[in-house]
Amino acid sequence: MGSTWLRELTKDDKERQNRALEFQRTVDGLFNFRGMRGESRDAAIQLARKFREMAGFQSEEIDEIAAMAEQQRAQYVTAY
Repeated sequence: MGSTWLRELTKDDKERQNRALEFQRTVDGLFNFRGMRGESRDAAIQLARKFREMAGFQSEEIDEIAAMAEQQRAQYVTAY
């Protein structure tokens, strides 16, 4: 679900909004596939920044997702 609608549907309940945003970050982390998704040239799956922007994600949110992917990639490479 786009970030805009998530915020709109939870605007009157900040606790629910915070839980929903945390869930969104958790799902994004899972779909990074151990860092395979990202914005770097060596990412096997490119992060769809434009589509996320169209869905209402703020640049800071997309940057956070990209950074999370880089961290996961670094952890996976170090582990193996």
